[in-house]
Amino acid sequence: MFKRLPGDEARNLVSTTPDTAVVFRPAVLKTPAIITFLVYGWRFLSALARTTWRHPVAVAVPVVDGRTQQ
Repeated sequence: MFKRLPGDEARNLVSTTPDTAVVFRPAVLKTPAIITFLVYGWRFLSALARTTWRHPVAVAVPVVDGRTQQ
């Protein structure tokens, strides 16, 4: 009969009475530190390879300049 507006469902989900508490608890998964370090290391190496592939001149200039000053 009436057209539903955006937000009508959200208004029904949350109670505004003070005796009901709305608690949101995220699912937490404890990851071993070695896996975290491996993931960050892989991301760093892939970003380094991707940067070298996409910008070869910008990467080669500091490398060549560093070798000639020694």
